[in-house]
This record gives sequence, structure tokens and C-alpha cells, in this order.
Amino acid sequence: MQPDAVVVARVPVDPSADRPARTAAGRDALRALAAEITGADPADVTVRARCATCGGPHGRPMLGGSRALDGLHASVAHAGDAVVVAVSTDGPIGIDAEPRGREAPAGVTLAGWVRIEAVLKADGRGLAVDPARVRFADDEHGIVAWIEGEAARYRVVDVELGSDVAAALARREIMPTAGSRSRIDVIHRPKV
Repeated sequence: MQPDAVVVARVPVDPSADRPARTAAGRDALRALAAEITGADPADVTVRARCATCGGPHGRPMLGGSRALDGLHASVAHAGDAVVVAVSTDGPIGIDAEPRGREAPAGVTLAGWVRIEAVLKADGRGLAVDPARVRFADDEHGIVAWIEGEAARYRVVDVELGSDVAAALARREIMPTAGSRSRIDVIHRPKV
């Protein structure tokens, strides 16, 4: 996998499925995508989550089970009849997706909202951080974001997943002042 690349896949799910079934579908898709990227056996890939705030079994997904998975970062989003998964070797990431017909919170567009949620997922604390603290600016490489009062910076790109879904991807910049890692190459996988 090339540096700066994030592999993204959209997987269909039954929109009426309950939360545990949708979570399982997301984990299955992450397992398959990570195995494809690394050459690991999908049966050896584990996906777990632990909330940084409460310790519960939710939050940022973590991949394990094989040394080939060391250094991979993952994120999952649920959007109507789709689960969207993303995997990267290049630092913490967050992906968010929402059905285009969904109403965004007051004062923000749907595109703006998925960008905010992507940043909060890349941060690792999710909605435990007030979304109003997320700020955006354009620079010579695209969109950069940060959480007000914090030093970390995030590179943000909109992701095209079809006309029915708004999606964005954020990656935490490890060295935000170094000028490297200034872009994200999104590689789409039609199915996993």
C-alpha cells in the first residue's frame, strides 16, 4: 500500500438491520479489506473497539491477529443501506458517511457535518468532543481541520461514494508543520 493512501470500500447492508447486525457487517468488511491489503488470512484478522472515554466496546476500530496488520489504522461509518470502511497505513483516520436525504444538525450542511464527524473519529474521541470546536481552513493542499484549543491537525477530503451518500475522510497529520503528508489518495474498492 502506497504512503498517503487510504483504501475505502462501501458495502451494502439491510437498512432495517439492528445495530449489532450493522456493527458485525462493518467488522466483516474491515476484516476482508485488511486481509486484502496485507495478504493476511481473513480468519486471522480481528476487529475490536474500546471507547477512549468510557472503556465500552465501541469507538475506533482496531485491527489485530497478525503481525501483517501492525501499523494499520481503520474507521467505519454507517449510512442507510451502506457500511463504509477505510484502512490506512499512514496514521489515525476517520471516515463518516450519511444518506444524502438525512437532515444535518442546525447551522451546518450535510457535507460539513460528515467532515466534522470524520475529524472527531480521526481524533479518537468521537462525539465526546463538542462538534462546534472543529474548525476548517483551506490551504495549498486542500482542507485542513483542527479542534479548537488543540495542536493536532487533520487533512480532510470529501469521498465520492455515489449520489445517495455524503462522505468525508480525515487523517491526523503526525507532523503538521513539516509539509509532508499533505495529501490523501483515496483508493476505492468496489467490493470486499
